[in-house]
Amino acid sequence: MDKQQIEDFVVAFVNSKDNRITLDFAREPELVGLRMFDEPLLAYGNAHDSRFVALADNPAAQVALRPPPEWLPSAQSVISCFLPVAADIRKGNHQGSEPSWGWMHARIEGNAAINALARQLCAHINQQGYEAICPAQDERYYHRRNADPAQPLFSTNWSERHVGYLCGLGTFSLSKGLITEKGVAGRIFSIITSLKLVPTKPKYEGLFDYCSGCRSCVGRCPVDAVSDYHLKDDRLCSNLLDVVLKQHGPYYGCGKCQVGVPCEEGIP
Repeated sequence: MDKQQIEDFVVAFVNSKDNRITLDFAREPELVGLRMFDEPLLAYGNAHDSRFVALADNPAAQVALRPPPEWLPSAQSVISCFLPVAADIRKGNHQGSEPSWGWMHARIEGNAAINALARQLCAHINQQGYEAICPAQDERYYHRRNADPAQPLFSTNWSERHVGYLCGLGTFSLSKGLITEKGVAGRIFSIITSLKLVPTKPKYEGLFDYCSGCRSCVGRCPVDAVSDYHLKDDRLCSNLLDVVLKQHGPYYGCGKCQVGVPCEEGIP
């Protein structure tokens, strides 16, 4: 099994009905049949890369990252996959301060579809004689909301964005998204596997190399949660999502800082 087979598997999902907004869920008629994600971008990391351990030991990173071999003792590689939100859905979220229904569908049904894709890819790798797990769906995974205002709002032991950065997928934006060669507007999942794959050689050195510092995302945020100094105030952002959830539950989302900006669909 090689990278091409893995990438073909993910592309098959993008082109399947599982990547479409169905009549059963669509809140607006024009959304029926739209695909939620466009062509993927994948990057590969060495599961024994010392940077995974360094991040786990770095309190300033605010991520208690559990290194890959602690998730899977036979780990050899980490696969990180970025799925860009589809162009039509991104365009629909450009206007106004309210999230579009398309964007919220890509967050709710889209996340469910990505979780299913990750499970199916793990099963496919297992069928080829290798081990594979998705940490974000493992019983040992946690993503907690901290009540103490002196602490970061969220804590987790597996961050898709940080893992993507370490695998060579992209670098961070002021809004804390990950800017990839296919932009910042998208969702990320990752898998740890015993399959040995050649690591991706990053085209960057620093955390913010792909961010031009244009500050477009600062002006796009409806609640002024993004700034040069604080990057993004997660509490302001989360409070907005809580309001949207109360209005439209189980749907929620925003994404305004990821669309209508130079890094929406590429590296600025």
